[in-house]
Amino acid sequence: MGTWDGKSFAELCETMPQQFERRGSQIDHFRPPGGESFNDLSDRVLPFFKGCGEAGESQQLNRILVVTHAGVIRVLVSSLLGINLKQIFQIKIDYCQLFLISNTT
Repeated sequence: MGTWDGKSFAELCETMPQQFERRGSQIDHFRPPGGESFNDLSDRVLPFFKGCGEAGESQQLNRILVVTHAGVIRVLVSSLLGINLKQIFQIKIDYCQLFLISNTT
Protein backbone atom coordinates (compact mmCIF):
# COMPACT_ATOMS: atom_id res chain seq x y z
CA MET A 1 0.00 0.00 0.00
CA GLY A 2 3.04 2.29 0.03
CA THR A 3 2.32 5.64 1.69
CA TRP A 4 -1.30 4.55 2.15
CA ASP A 5 -0.28 1.84 4.60
CA GLY A 6 -1.96 2.29 7.98
CA LYS A 7 -4.44 4.90 6.75
CA SER A 8 -8.19 4.32 6.82
CA PHE A 9 -10.31 4.45 3.68
CA ALA A 10 -12.15 7.42 5.20
CA GLU A 11 -8.86 9.33 5.59
CA LEU A 12 -7.75 8.49 2.05
CA CYS A 13 -11.15 9.44 0.64
CA GLU A 14 -10.93 12.80 2.41
CA THR A 15 -7.28 13.62 1.68
CA MET A 16 -6.86 12.02 -1.78
CA PRO A 17 -10.35 11.74 -3.26
CA GLN A 18 -9.28 11.55 -6.91
CA GLN A 19 -6.67 8.87 -6.30
CA PHE A 20 -9.05 6.93 -4.07
CA GLU A 21 -11.73 7.05 -6.78
CA ARG A 22 -9.19 5.90 -9.38
CA ARG A 23 -8.28 2.98 -7.13
CA GLY A 24 -11.92 1.91 -7.08
CA SER A 25 -12.33 2.08 -10.84
CA GLN A 26 -8.93 0.59 -11.73
CA ILE A 27 -8.34 -1.81 -8.82
CA ASP A 28 -6.17 -4.14 -10.89
CA HIS A 29 -3.78 -1.47 -12.23
CA PHE A 30 -3.87 1.30 -9.62
CA ARG A 31 -0.68 1.84 -7.59
CA PRO A 32 -0.84 3.86 -4.39
CA PRO A 33 2.19 6.16 -4.05
CA GLY A 34 5.17 3.95 -3.21
CA GLY A 35 3.03 0.78 -3.43
CA GLU A 36 2.12 -1.84 -5.96
CA SER A 37 -0.97 -2.70 -7.96
CA PHE A 38 -2.72 -6.06 -7.78
CA ASN A 39 -1.19 -6.81 -11.19
CA ASP A 40 2.26 -6.06 -9.72
CA LEU A 41 1.46 -8.26 -6.73
CA SER A 42 0.31 -11.05 -9.03
CA ASP A 43 3.52 -10.82 -11.07
CA ARG A 44 5.54 -11.05 -7.86
CA VAL A 45 3.75 -13.83 -5.94
CA LEU A 46 2.43 -16.26 -8.57
CA PRO A 47 5.93 -17.38 -9.61
CA PHE A 48 6.67 -18.02 -5.92
CA PHE A 49 3.64 -20.28 -5.55
CA LYS A 50 4.47 -22.05 -8.80
CA GLY A 51 7.96 -22.66 -7.43
CA CYS A 52 6.50 -24.06 -4.20
CA GLY A 53 4.46 -26.55 -6.19
CA GLU A 54 7.47 -27.57 -8.26
CA ALA A 55 9.60 -27.96 -5.13
CA GLY A 56 6.91 -30.10 -3.55
CA GLU A 57 6.77 -32.38 -6.57
CA SER A 58 10.54 -32.70 -6.97
CA GLN A 59 11.22 -33.27 -3.26
CA GLN A 60 8.20 -35.49 -2.57
CA LEU A 61 6.84 -32.99 -0.05
CA ASN A 62 3.29 -33.64 1.10
CA ARG A 63 2.50 -30.18 2.41
CA ILE A 64 3.81 -26.64 2.16
CA LEU A 65 2.63 -23.98 4.61
CA VAL A 66 2.51 -20.36 3.51
CA VAL A 67 1.38 -17.62 5.91
CA THR A 68 0.46 -14.38 4.20
CA HIS A 69 -2.01 -11.52 4.00
CA ALA A 70 -5.37 -11.29 2.26
CA GLY A 71 -4.06 -9.54 -0.87
CA VAL A 72 -1.73 -12.42 -1.69
CA ILE A 73 -4.46 -14.96 -0.96
CA ARG A 74 -6.91 -13.12 -3.21
CA VAL A 75 -4.35 -13.00 -6.03
CA LEU A 76 -3.62 -16.72 -5.71
CA VAL A 77 -7.28 -17.77 -5.47
CA SER A 78 -8.26 -15.50 -8.37
CA SER A 79 -5.55 -17.09 -10.50
CA LEU A 80 -6.58 -20.64 -9.55
CA LEU A 81 -10.27 -19.94 -10.22
CA GLY A 82 -9.73 -17.81 -13.34
CA ILE A 83 -11.21 -14.68 -11.75
CA ASN A 84 -10.13 -11.38 -13.29
CA LEU A 85 -8.21 -9.15 -10.89
CA LYS A 86 -10.85 -6.45 -11.44
CA GLN A 87 -13.20 -8.70 -9.43
CA ILE A 88 -10.63 -9.56 -6.75
CA PHE A 89 -12.78 -8.31 -3.87
CA GLN A 90 -15.52 -10.78 -4.75
CA ILE A 91 -13.26 -13.26 -2.97
CA LYS A 92 -14.29 -12.95 0.67
CA ILE A 93 -11.59 -13.62 3.24
CA ASP A 94 -11.97 -13.66 7.02
CA TYR A 95 -9.20 -12.77 9.46
CA CYS A 96 -6.99 -15.79 10.20
CA GLN A 97 -8.77 -17.87 7.57
CA LEU A 98 -7.11 -21.09 6.51
CA PHE A 99 -7.05 -22.06 2.83
CA LEU A 100 -6.12 -25.57 1.82
CA ILE A 101 -5.06 -25.79 -1.80
CA SER A 102 -4.50 -29.21 -3.25
CA ASN A 103 -2.93 -30.28 -6.49
CA THR A 104 -4.61 -33.57 -7.27
CA THR A 105 -3.39 -34.42 -10.72
